[in-house]
Order: sequence, then C-alpha cells, then structure tokens
Amino acid sequence: MNSFEKKVVKNFRYQYNYNNTYKEFCDLINRNIDVSNIKNIPFLPIEFFKSHVIKCFEKEEKIFESSGTTGKKSYHYINDLNIYRKSLISCFEYFFGDPKQFNFFALLPNYKQKPSSSLVFMCNEIINKTERKTSGFYLNKTEELFNEMKKINDSNEKIFLIGLSNALVDFCKEFKIKLKNAIVVETGGSKGYGIDYTKIELHEELKKGFGVKVIHSEYGMTELFSQAYSMKNGIFYCPPSMKIMIRDLKDPLKISNTGSGVLNIIDLSNTNTCSFIATNDLGVCYEDGSFEITGRCDYSEIRGCSLMYHQL
Repeated sequence: MNSFEKKVVKNFRYQYNYNNTYKEFCDLINRNIDVSNIKNIPFLPIEFFKSHVIKCFEKEEKIFESSGTTGKKSYHYINDLNIYRKSLISCFEYFFGDPKQFNFFALLPNYKQKPSSSLVFMCNEIINKTERKTSGFYLNKTEELFNEMKKINDSNEKIFLIGLSNALVDFCKEFKIKLKNAIVVETGGSKGYGIDYTKIELHEELKKGFGVKVIHSEYGMTELFSQAYSMKNGIFYCPPSMKIMIRDLKDPLKISNTGSGVLNIIDLSNTNTCSFIATNDLGVCYEDGSFEITGRCDYSEIRGCSLMYHQL
C-alpha cells in the first residue's frame, strides 16, 4: 500500500470503532474492521448526514449546515475547527499559492449572515489570511466591489473573485469590467432559479463578462473538509487529502478508480466524522485522478449553494 492507502485504512479503522452510525452501516453491509483493500472501504450515503449524527466524539465546537431545498438539511459536526482551517488553507495554497498575494473578493453572504455555511467559513478564513483591507464579502455591496476591482485592476495587483454562479452572472449584467490579473471561481448555484445554464454556457457568459480567458470552479460540500478545483474546461483536480472513485449506478458496492458512474469521495481531512462519502453526483474519473461532473442522480436535490443567494 502507498502512503495515501495506509491513511485510508487508518481512518477507516478509527471511524469504524468510534463513529456509531458508520459502524452500524458497515456491519449492515458486512464490511467490518478487517477491510484492508481501498476498493472494499464502505462509502456512507451522503443522505445519512441529513438523518443521522455522523461523528466520532462527544462534544462539537461547530455544526455546519447545508442550505437544503426541501427543509432537510445536512449537518456536519466539527469537534476542532483548526483541523478545517488547516485543511482549507492547505487546499487553497495547493492550487493557488499564498492567499497574501491576492485581493480576495467573495460574492457570498458574509459570516454574520451565514455562520453555519462551511463555504462562507472557508472564504472568511482566506480573507483574514490575505491581510488586505479590500478583501471581504461583497454580495450586498456590488457597486463597492466594482469600484474596488477597478482601482486594483489599474494597479495590476492580483484579484481573486469567488462567488455563487447566480451572483456572478448578475454582477456581469450590471457592471462592465475587464479584469487583467484575476482568478474568477464559481461555486455553483445556477440551477432551479431561471438561470439554467449548462456549465459551458455559464463559463462562456462569465468569461465574456469579466474579460478573462478561464473560469475556475470549486467542488466542495458541507459534508467535506477538502475542496477540489477545476482550473479550466470543467476538469477537477483533487488536493493530496482527497480522492474520487466511481461506483456503479446499479451496484453501489462495485467501486473502480476510473470510468463513469456516481462519485464516491475519500476525504482524509474528515478524520473525526466520515472520510468515505457516496455522493449523488454523476461523473467521470480519469487515469490521472482528475474528474468531471456530468449531472446528478434523478432523486437528488438541487445543490445547496444555490439557495444562499436567494434566501437573502
């Protein structure tokens, strides 16, 4: 086994012993602590985060909540926020480098408005790391954002703009700006609200609106600590703490490293909840470990990020 696989087995054995819900699930499908092959690791259906308490500890420091569309929210119990801080900064630095090089702008609700959002928490931490007065949340201050980016654009400093797809599209409709030295990242959130772009259409609209050659995407969720990012063309790459596997649509216990099907996620940063999550995202996983999202299972709800924009 390589070092990643050793950590996988270590996390599995720990979570099997201390996460009661996960242990019951493993026992139910006859996969117990003797599992040593990564392909035999049981992946917990993501719906369990809505119906069960998923944790390996007694007392939590924080509970992250998904937005939910039917009143059913997912809950991620966190016993040590420093683990999440370390993970999110590590992921950001892996893909983009030191946050201090950027003026970081978030077209998202601020931390006071959405204190239970893991995405908002992530951005708040990165904003603080930049140590720049301009960095902040600008969902309800779009004109101020436009003016700040215009000034920074003229000085050729680096801009990092992240936002919900809806908010980014709305900004482009209201303001005209051609960013020179910028990274623009969309986090999803266009489905179900009258802006039903395909991913390609969305990125073309945003590239035109911001005058950039590439639109990046972030792939994360309430139930995870790690984030994957697409640098271009909708192909996502994982940080070292994360791996995507494919499960067969008709046989959920049939797992492979490549091919098309439904995404299973290994997130080693989820040490004290569950590192092995069976999502409802359809996709393709490639030989180099990169992956692509192609859709959602029919019974899945709209991704929660899209709600944050419309609940304010």
